[in-house]
Amino acid sequence: MTDYTHGIPGNILTGQSHSPNGGLSATLHRVTIVGPEVEGVEFLRPVTPDAPAVVIVHQGGGYVALEPADPPAPGHTQYSASGAYVEMGGGSLYADAWRRLFGHEQPVHLHDRSDTWELHNLLTS
Repeated sequence: MTDYTHGIPGNILTGQSHSPNGGLSATLHRVTIVGPEVEGVEFLRPVTPDAPAVVIVHQGGGYVALEPADPPAPGHTQYSASGAYVEMGGGSLYADAWRRLFGHEQPVHLHDRSDTWELHNLLTS
């Protein structure tokens, strides 16, 4: 991870289908979106233990998600969806930046679940 110290605040949303398996959304309510995409945005907030860094991940077909900036633990799968989302934090102060980053103001998927390979193989067999 590049050592980003400031970013855009986001609030974690969860519901009944939430299954984080120890991911950020298991215990936290906020994250900080960091990376080169947010450089130049005014009023960036600091990354803190209560609002850790997440990065924007672009996947096929224009799909965009957020995942922890730190890599998964050794022996664990890559991050996957936990059923959590991140909504814009900080109110209208960040609306323009959010629209520029994601093309809308709606919540974005948070991929913060990471399983051991043993559990992954059990769940997918």
